[in-house]
Amino acid sequence: MNDNQLVQEWLERANDDELNARSIFNHKDGTENAVCFLCQQSTEKLLKALLIFKNTEPPKVHDLLKLASLLEKSGVVLSELIDDLTNLDKFYISTRYPGEYEKYSWVDAQNALASLEKIKKLVENSISNEKQVPQN
Repeated sequence: MNDNQLVQEWLERANDDELNARSIFNHKDGTENAVCFLCQQSTEKLLKALLIFKNTEPPKVHDLLKLASLLEKSGVVLSELIDDLTNLDKFYISTRYPGEYEKYSWVDAQNALASLEKIKKLVENSISNEKQVPQN
């Protein structure tokens, strides 16, 4: 599989997670925590797709801020999305384990979807804009 195919596969998997998150949110046929977790997962996959597009092997981590740091080293400006990434980052563990972690609300789920939407737009624009630039 070449890098373009791999980028496409990561984007498709990110889209799957987003579709499931939106379905749960719209139909309330799942939990708020599931929406938040799926938004984190979709974001992680979007960032990994962009890393591959930028010729950087994504590490096998789930830390969105670490992935963002790698992208910034590749010239992608994510500073305006740090709050969104930080918010989504907490959902990887806290939505899946009982105990000391809070249960999230539908407002949290809505905010997670809004953050995902902003990050998705940046990733899609980054890929689209770079594909349109003529290579010397």
